[in-house]
Amino acid sequence: MANNNYIKQLNEIFLKSTILIIYNFEKYIEEPGEEYLHQVRVSARKLENLFETFGKLSVHKDYSTYLKIIKDIIKLFSSKREIDVCLIMTLDYFRIVKTENLLFKNFFLHLQKQNKKLGNGIFKSKKLMSFIQKKESLVKFVRTDLFSDSINISKSDAKVYLMNTIPALYKKFMAYKDEVINNPENKNTLHKMRLKAKPLRYTIDLLIEMFEIKFPFQNNNIKNFVNTAGYIHDIDMLIERIDTYIQLVREIQRKDSRIVKDGSLKLFRKHLLKTRESTYNSLINILTELDSENFGDKLFRFDK
Repeated sequence: MANNNYIKQLNEIFLKSTILIIYNFEKYIEEPGEEYLHQVRVSARKLENLFETFGKLSVHKDYSTYLKIIKDIIKLFSSKREIDVCLIMTLDYFRIVKTENLLFKNFFLHLQKQNKKLGNGIFKSKKLMSFIQKKESLVKFVRTDLFSDSINISKSDAKVYLMNTIPALYKKFMAYKDEVINNPENKNTLHKMRLKAKPLRYTIDLLIEMFEIKFPFQNNNIKNFVNTAGYIHDIDMLIERIDTYIQLVREIQRKDSRIVKDGSLKLFRKHLLKTRESTYNSLINILTELDSENFGDKLFRFDK
């Protein structure tokens, strides 16, 4: 028979994560700023990881319906989050160089217009309305249905189940290591590796929270990788937007020679590339340190 205290604990973790995403979501609706948008995505990622890790253990297959809603929210907010970060990075650069060049200023205005458009698009989205309509049923499902009839889940079984998922997550994450280290220009591979690192990070955190396991190694390098790779991804996305805007200006210049051309965006781009290079070196150091710690081997042996 299942350990009722454990089932209650598992339900409470799900419920806490569910209430947190709804809270952040409602705060964003009230005040659609960058911080609450970020918190919505973070809390959604954590709840997504919970469902993907434990959802299959539930006898209620409705979990996949709610998982899709959560994934839709992550996708809905992703583009807005991306341009929020681009605006912040552009503003930070402006505060350093204090350029008065027209092209740079127009680029910033261009980002602001896109940001407003994406923000308006969120409030018109069917995915947003779907989440609003189903958030109460999501809470009810997590509170009363998700594990209510799962009589075969014991604390010991769940602990082993969760521990066994971590080495597989680690392998998926590190499968990209050599390509990432040897090909810094391959943006897609780095992005894929970062996405694989997130469930590994959240699952380790979950294992520590649920079972108070003390890992015989530091988990900081996984978190550092996620944050560092995320910053590089933000730089790459901003450079893409700069390149697109420069091309747009060139096309306008061909039609109207009165359009003034300056090198302000090229200087900004150069600054970003330099920052990317130094940050990428830090990323390589993180991956090298993970290897030197025999992190993967320890994952297969810890607490057994």
